[in-house]
Amino acid sequence: MTESALQSVIQKIYDFSGLKIASPQIEGLKNLIRELSSKQGISPEEYCNCINSSHPDFPLIINQVTVNETYFFREEKQFDILKNNIFPKFAGKKMNIWCGACSTGEEPISLLAMALSCNVDVTVFASDIDDNALNKIKDGIYSKFSFRTDGSKYHELLRPYYTENNDKYVFKKDFIARINLYKYNLTEETRFPFSESLDLIFLRNVFIYFNQDIRKKISKNISYKLNDGGALFYSMNEIGSLDDRIIPSSLYKTNIGSVYYFLKGTKTEKDKKILHQEKQKNLDELFDKIKKLNSLTKTAEQKIPEKKAEQKSEIINEPDMQEYFEKVCHEINSSNFENARKLTQNITSAKNKVFFYFLQGYTEYYADNKENAEKLFSTAELLKKDFWPAYFYHGLVLKDIGKKEKSNFCFEKCTALLDSFGANNPYNFILDSFSPSYIYSLCRTMIQS
Repeated sequence: MTESALQSVIQKIYDFSGLKIASPQIEGLKNLIRELSSKQGISPEEYCNCINSSHPDFPLIINQVTVNETYFFREEKQFDILKNNIFPKFAGKKMNIWCGACSTGEEPISLLAMALSCNVDVTVFASDIDDNALNKIKDGIYSKFSFRTDGSKYHELLRPYYTENNDKYVFKKDFIARINLYKYNLTEETRFPFSESLDLIFLRNVFIYFNQDIRKKISKNISYKLNDGGALFYSMNEIGSLDDRIIPSSLYKTNIGSVYYFLKGTKTEKDKKILHQEKQKNLDELFDKIKKLNSLTKTAEQKIPEKKAEQKSEIINEPDMQEYFEKVCHEINSSNFENARKLTQNITSAKNKVFFYFLQGYTEYYADNKENAEKLFSTAELLKKDFWPAYFYHGLVLKDIGKKEKSNFCFEKCTALLDSFGANNPYNFILDSFSPSYIYSLCRTMIQS
């Protein structure tokens, strides 16, 4: 099969779905094309020329290249908001929920189980472009891989709805039947497969594959389906990059603690005041902690000899880097980039210098200062050769500014480091809810795109 023939199919896939093909998927796509062309008695090149979105084989092509990684109650903090703040408002009332990229079904199953536990009269709609993923939901059979540490506090909510059989979790047919399944392409300008308006939309872990124009188009389309006061949840890893360049004016970003999401309507002055107070409280708490730690360090250095003071400074330093990362993300997600910069300036110890440059770069990346971000990520790489987050985000910046060859090097380096760490990844807190294999897959996707 010629490279040009293969690329023509990849382009057709992108034109139809907006999906970018990950490098590890290429061989599987080639094998499928060879198999399907052989059945029709034509060459792979001829098959590539005739295949298109209306061809009966095209759904098989799409199924081959979609990446499905999810698990029950993924991004547990978002489900905390649903349980404590959103679902109680619908107790004893009707509520419509849509999972716009439901993958293999763990997300709609989680939403259904939690809504029922909160006495919500819920209707769940779930859609995906992948037939195989939808069939997986219909089967209702899952493995231990669908149960992770993230989300574990809510696993008990699922127990009434499944039986265990040889390490398989088989969900009851009447429970699965409550999820209305549809094959649906988010990028198509067609009518939704259901007519009901929605109170809650989950559209998580899919925007990373789309460019800005497609993101804007999808966000505009789905905003029409959302009721006034309805909530729209994106992945916590994606929401920091979603602003008014992509999100329509009918939606506004809000938060409860570190969890950000969108509401349909106009933000009231009361909302704005509460949001400001919450942000200021978080900042004040962190700055107080920093002041106390700095005071402890000075006191220790005055009381002990110079050499011992140096040893002490290795023990008493800034708050844990995970806390810093979460606070910086909190400010970035609310578009308070100056506060994020202010936070990172307090990282002063030599051993955490790599985080200083990385978090500075992370802030500039989301503030759309790509050139500054590129320099900062590069510095972080020089300081710590195994710091894969710097290579990952450096690759994203380089890709955005058109330096594909250099970006590919960063993504290749990131995948190599993820391989070398295996299960002992020291920077897991930067992964948030994503697994190393998911970041690896994203890198391969970026290399191929």
